[in-house]
Amino acid sequence: WLPGGHILSLVEPCADDVVHKELNEAVLQTSEHFSELLCSDCHLIDCYHGDTSSISFHQTVSPANDEHYHLQQMSQYSNRYHLQSENTLNNKHIHLTKSLPEDAIESLAKEVDSELVIVGDTGKSDLFSSICGNVGEQVIDRIQCDLLVVKARGIGAMQ
Repeated sequence: WLPGGHILSLVEPCADDVVHKELNEAVLQTSEHFSELLCSDCHLIDCYHGDTSSISFHQTVSPANDEHYHLQQMSQYSNRYHLQSENTLNNKHIHLTKSLPEDAIESLAKEVDSELVIVGDTGKSDLFSSICGNVGEQVIDRIQCDLLVVKARGIGAMQ
C-alpha cells in the first residue's frame, strides 16, 4: 500500500444492538489506525433500506430510514475517529446508498480507487449466514483491492 491512498469502510450507524455497535467501533478503530499508518484518507459507506413503500398515509420516520440521520451519524464517526478534518454533511468521503453492501462496495471501491476495504463480521454461523454468506464473503471476489474483515472484541466468546 502506498501512502496517500484510499480506504473504504462499511459502517451501520443505525445499529441498535450491542454486537453491531461494537462491530462499528472495531471497524472505525481499525480504519483510524490504517488511515494514520498509511497517511490515507478513509471513505465511509452505509447501505440502508430507506423509505419503504406503504399503503399507510401516515408513515413514521425513524432513524433507520432517515437519510439525514444516517449522514449525521457518519459525519460524527468521521470526526470522532479522525478520519476527516472537515465537519460537514457534504463531505465527499461519506457515502450513503440504498443498495446491497456487496454491490455498493464493489462500485465505490472502483470509483475511489481504494487500496483497502474494511468490513465487520459478527461471526454468526446460522442457516441464513451459511446460505447467503457474510459481506466479506460476498465482496472478496468482486473488488480489485485488499479486504480486511474485523470482529468486535469478545465476539468469539459470545457464540
